[in-house]
Amino acid sequence: NTLPAFGAAIALGCDEIEFDIRFSLDGVPMVFHNDTVDEVTGAKGFVSGFTCKELQNMDAGKKFSPAFTGLHIPTLQKVLEKFAGRVIMNIHLKGDAEAGQEGAVYDPGKLKKIMDLVDQYGCRDYIYIAGCRDVLETACKYYPGVLRCCLDGQRDYTLVETAVEFGCQKLQLFKPYFNQAMIDKAHKNGILCNVFWSDDPKEAIEFIGMGIDTILTNDFLRISNAVKKAK
Repeated sequence: NTLPAFGAAIALGCDEIEFDIRFSLDGVPMVFHNDTVDEVTGAKGFVSGFTCKELQNMDAGKKFSPAFTGLHIPTLQKVLEKFAGRVIMNIHLKGDAEAGQEGAVYDPGKLKKIMDLVDQYGCRDYIYIAGCRDVLETACKYYPGVLRCCLDGQRDYTLVETAVEFGCQKLQLFKPYFNQAMIDKAHKNGILCNVFWSDDPKEAIEFIGMGIDTILTNDFLRISNAVKKAK
């Protein structure tokens, strides 16, 4: 979830990048995975408890390597400014349903902010929205033409059924909670299958053999080379 990582992946020829959206205290969509800043920045607190300026003043690189000291947490706008139209973007919206809240509703105002930025940079054809039930419900209601990727039911083998329910074009399997029958059923319903995740070449080749369409990985070049060689 950093600009250097996205830039490196795109330069190496990746087909897609995946990132996560959380909102700052002042309502700015930030590209950040965890619900707190603790592990990445060394500061403490929820992403939603800091303003955009406060988040961007945090060091998101020093804990991992001195070479990345001073790395900022990017806004969605900055990611689109740099990479819109250059690569497909799997935009994972972090909602309350994902955190286990029953009856959660994803704020349509938040989705509008995201889609307004997508439209500002003219890249609707290069994005799809990934999320759980609350995200999918809001997306279906307010932006039915935007591609959707189902994440709801990843751990209880109900993912395919939920993807069909919401008319999703993609779903994202979560290892090890899937099998060949799920992949086949998804394809019969015209749904493409992502898998989260693989950094192991042998495993990735097995996933491709099962019919997986997209592999999420932290090591694109190694996995890409292995898959190409296997073909």
